[in-house]
Amino acid sequence: MNNTIVNDRFRIDSAPLLFFIIGFSMFSVDGIPYITYTDYKPISAIFLGISLFLLITSRGSRLCWHSTEKILLFFVFYSILHSLLVALQIRDIKSSIEHILSLFVGLIVYFCIVSILPYLKKAKQPEKIFNLLLIFTFLFPIMFGILQILDLLLGIGSVNKLTSLFVSRTYGRVQMLSNEPSWAAIHILVGIILFNYYRKDYMLSKIFFYVLVILFIFTFSMNGYIVLMITIIFYLLIKREIKALFLFFLGLLLFIAIGYIINLLQLEGYYVHRFDFKQYYHFGKLLHNDGSIFVRVVFPIIGLIQFLENPILGVGGGFYYLDFARIIQEHFSYGLSFNEVYFNAFVDPSNANPRNLIVKILAEEGLVGFIVFLFFLFKLFTYCKSDYSKFVFCFGLAMVMNFDSYAFVDFWIMLAFIRSGCFERDGGGAIRWGGISFQIVRRTGSDSK
Repeated sequence: MNNTIVNDRFRIDSAPLLFFIIGFSMFSVDGIPYITYTDYKPISAIFLGISLFLLITSRGSRLCWHSTEKILLFFVFYSILHSLLVALQIRDIKSSIEHILSLFVGLIVYFCIVSILPYLKKAKQPEKIFNLLLIFTFLFPIMFGILQILDLLLGIGSVNKLTSLFVSRTYGRVQMLSNEPSWAAIHILVGIILFNYYRKDYMLSKIFFYVLVILFIFTFSMNGYIVLMITIIFYLLIKREIKALFLFFLGLLLFIAIGYIINLLQLEGYYVHRFDFKQYYHFGKLLHNDGSIFVRVVFPIIGLIQFLENPILGVGGGFYYLDFARIIQEHFSYGLSFNEVYFNAFVDPSNANPRNLIVKILAEEGLVGFIVFLFFLFKLFTYCKSDYSKFVFCFGLAMVMNFDSYAFVDFWIMLAFIRSGCFERDGGGAIRWGGISFQIVRRTGSDSK
């Protein structure tokens, strides 16, 4: 009788787990190439959605359902209702539906992972399972990343042709299976964080960890470097490590000095062009000359202007674009010389977005929605008992400082791991930074919850 129950429970859990593994292993694939709508189409959400559906309908299975999740669902309900009301008023259902779909993608990813992870943690060898899952997830992307480094160093032209089979655009840098090196850099950081915590005595996981570090460097992604920098600053502020923060900024100054030296030597290449730090002292001139910097700086500012104009309820979920062209013309008309800005203002206005999830919530949901979402993050932070989980929480915030979609799979993966207590084991060492103990390394020992 007992064997029957065990076997039946195994059959119940195996199908959701299988689709979870498939979905999780594809989180670094940004989308299906050559299908228009948006470059970011996380196909992993499809398999995670199937996993969640099977989990809900399986006997003896249940979702993670506590006060933290109720707050998140309340935010989603408010955002959907608010968006639909605005859509009916201005007769633009399409933008509202797209907004609602992005919310559902975020919910699917979060609830699937936060509900499946407890099953994995209760296994006999959870660390081995996590390592196998991470190896399976990053094996293929790492292979492509290594080929892209070889192409960068040796000029192997066939690599771009191979990469183009999976993405719609190729670059002369490491992008793995992502449409942009910047997105690849974020996926790599997620991998580095997970491998650093779970690799322990697994040699292949250690190798993958160091390879990912190398790949991250060769993305030459300003966004990736800034996300890492913001993460460290947030973490040191939370820990009140003033001396470590000083050493960090000292190291940053040395990094900038290296950029000056490279430029003084008149070396050529992408690094010299992208990291010419002298231009950042003329920030106003930089905004007029660099479309990428303009978009990353001005688009969030436009969102803040919209918030100040509609502070209580915001403009409605998915409707950031409504006042975009007007504000651009009134305050930042010089930016219309950039193709991307002009396209978002006049060619396809519904494509405009603030490039920052926090600003997006302020602009579109107002103080009401922002306070609810902030409360959700606060509740989530209460699960951060270890220094490592606090570092991961800071990383989650830093990720959405330059990405505004609720369908951002990496963001929800990190939140789900925090919520599930996957970074809360005792023991372990620490990274030493100068004379300061920098507690962000993996921990070993028994699980605690």
